[in-house]
Amino acid sequence: MRRKGKSKKRKKHKTFKVMCSYCEAQALLVDSAVVYGRSYGSIYLCVNWPKCDAYVGVHDGGNQPKGTMANAELRTWRKKAS
Repeated sequence: MRRKGKSKKRKKHKTFKVMCSYCEAQALLVDSAVVYGRSYGSIYLCVNWPKCDAYVGVHDGGNQPKGTMANAELRTWRKKAS
């Protein structure tokens, strides 16, 4: 039930312009099923994918990137470091 005079405000998500650090193209916010074949949430994916192969995950409940764009080689190094 809603109270008079009080309206729920939707939280506005900040817009991010994410650029690929490998080919300098723009990255688009898409569902991760594009890359993984199954949805794990949203990712920023380089518009030159799969040729460029760079993407970055997104924090839950928003559209803020979790870090920097990474290609296959960098993702491999990050996995080894963790």
